[in-house]
Amino acid sequence: MNRHIYRAYYAYDGPTAAAPQREEKSAEEVSRMLQLLADQLSHVFGETAIVDVGLIVRDERGFLSRRFTIDTSMPASTCHDVVAPCLDALDLYGDRLSQ
Repeated sequence: MNRHIYRAYYAYDGPTAAAPQREEKSAEEVSRMLQLLADQLSHVFGETAIVDVGLIVRDERGFLSRRFTIDTSMPASTCHDVVAPCLDALDLYGDRLSQ
């Protein structure tokens, strides 16, 4: 089993070419997106992984964030390919953390 640890967070960096109407989210909206992440990841990984999520906290950069761990037989690159669209769909960013 491989353990993959991430920190998901929201950072407003303005509109993008893909989302020209993008507006900054409120703290309540960000908290909701971070809450939905657990369900999204559990749904996408299904029986192929154990997903564990931590509490929503304000990180050292001042962003609302949530740490999550995925235990799976997938290698890191495959796991990231599954995680990235989940983060994108919720307008979140993610950093892979070391063990």
